[in-house]
Amino acid sequence: MIEFITNPANQLVALFLILGLGIFLGRIELKGVSLGTSGVLFVAIIFGHLGVTLPEFITQVGVVLFVYAVGLMAGPRFFKTFRRDGLSFAALALVTLGVAFLAAVLVEWIFRFGGGLSAGLFTGALTTTPGLAAAMEAVDDPEGSWAAQVSVGYGLAYPLGVAGVVLFIQLFPRIMRLDLRQMAREESQLAKSQSPQGHWYQLSNPQLVGRTIGQLMDQHLVEVTISRVERKNGEVFVARPDLVFETGDIVRVIAKPRHQGAVETVLGPMILEKSEPDRSGQGPVQSRDVFITEAVLDGKSLRDLQLPEHQGVVVARLWREEIEFVPQAGTRLAIGDLVRVVGTREDCEKFIELAGNAERKLQQTNFLPLCLGLVVGVLIGRQQITLPGTDFGFSLGLAGGPLFVALIAGHYGRIGRMSIRMPMAAKIFIRELGLMFFLAGAGVVAGREFLSILMDQGLSLIAAGAIVTVLPMV
Repeated sequence: MIEFITNPANQLVALFLILGLGIFLGRIELKGVSLGTSGVLFVAIIFGHLGVTLPEFITQVGVVLFVYAVGLMAGPRFFKTFRRDGLSFAALALVTLGVAFLAAVLVEWIFRFGGGLSAGLFTGALTTTPGLAAAMEAVDDPEGSWAAQVSVGYGLAYPLGVAGVVLFIQLFPRIMRLDLRQMAREESQLAKSQSPQGHWYQLSNPQLVGRTIGQLMDQHLVEVTISRVERKNGEVFVARPDLVFETGDIVRVIAKPRHQGAVETVLGPMILEKSEPDRSGQGPVQSRDVFITEAVLDGKSLRDLQLPEHQGVVVARLWREEIEFVPQAGTRLAIGDLVRVVGTREDCEKFIELAGNAERKLQQTNFLPLCLGLVVGVLIGRQQITLPGTDFGFSLGLAGGPLFVALIAGHYGRIGRMSIRMPMAAKIFIRELGLMFFLAGAGVVAGREFLSILMDQGLSLIAAGAIVTVLPMV
């Protein structure tokens, strides 16, 4: 069996055998702690010790796919979150990494492991796979001894990093007397309270009587959407731009809580006792949730589409990548968007035919923008960046370049007229497959010297890994 899997002709069999056994190992739980996908790394170390080899290409493809998928998943929220909490997160990251780096330098000064092993300890203690990829690329090493030492250090420190973080997260709230479940409930309620909400408002501003909804919305007073207008006689109308306000109108407005005061100032008081609109589909005006799956709407703004005039419906809400926001005239629709439209039954059906609403298409992945993004990311990662006024240069590497491009692509959601949307299941699959490929390649490299380094360094490596793990968390 060993002769079979160590035969270079059977590398493909060895690869998938490593992946399968690694997944099985990762599912084994010990007091609530499991290795997860990282089980692949430890199986690969054993196979590498037995003499199994894998093409270096596997490791490179793995890290590129992994970080690109991570970037696509983070992109839609990354810049918004960074604008809001960027300084806090940046400070936290710099302090954590800085302390970990100083701890790694300290253990290197004490134990004299060598740069490769210490770099592996640093990345393993922080359980950072992109860091491992960057460390392996840091030195031009045709013989592979540097990459092997980095991988060994990572493999030894990683279990301590996982276990240490799990134990710390479980113990720290108890020490600080924090109820994490209650805090999570409060955060969830706060997030829900800040999402767009629909309310009825009594029109009491005489200056709006006789003016159209379009004239009001052209003022860009606040970010709101008007979806319906109910007359004094109970008749309900779709809030088309040419609809004229009348005395006694009750207006349905979707806005974020922070804008509700401004809406009351412009329109009139909020009516809390009035019931929600009937969504049973029986009334003259209906609301329908529709998926955008047809390319004819992809990239088009609501202003350009003029849906109220051409389709008779108003887009009241929009969800994209699980984020809800109030659509504006300049909002561009994208494949995969879920929109709530308000209109008559006939108009809603007409819009559904235009939009597609085919959930089957939502599961399809367009691989062309994926490949283009990976090409650009790899090329950017290879570019040498020289710091001004110095001779010191560096590159983003296979981990940084694709991640940078994916964050931007995930944020904008398109490349020119081409949508880069990808189903969440596809992103998770590519992320996990890339991670397993990378860990398999790195583990096999580490396995060549794992046992000899462990026997030579022994307990000092374990102690060093514990130091680099614990100090940043403290």
